[in-house]
Amino acid sequence: MVGRVLAVDASRGFAFVELAADAPRPALAPGTRLVVRRPDLTPAGTLRTSAFLRGRTLGTRVASGAPRIGDEVVWAAPDAPE
Repeated sequence: MVGRVLAVDASRGFAFVELAADAPRPALAPGTRLVVRRPDLTPAGTLRTSAFLRGRTLGTRVASGAPRIGDEVVWAAPDAPE
């Protein structure tokens, strides 16, 4: 888990994520695709990370869907080359 949605500005297409203490560093690189899901684990949309990282707050752009405050944000690590 990367964290949880902290705030959403739907009109501007921004969402802020409160990072988990053990959020994977590669997931925070600008342009990384993150998945938002509801408490029942149904997908709620996708985010793209930005360069905004202050403490445990990560700025993102809403790429699709409608994230809500409290939704879980996860990252699927790329497969290792064979």
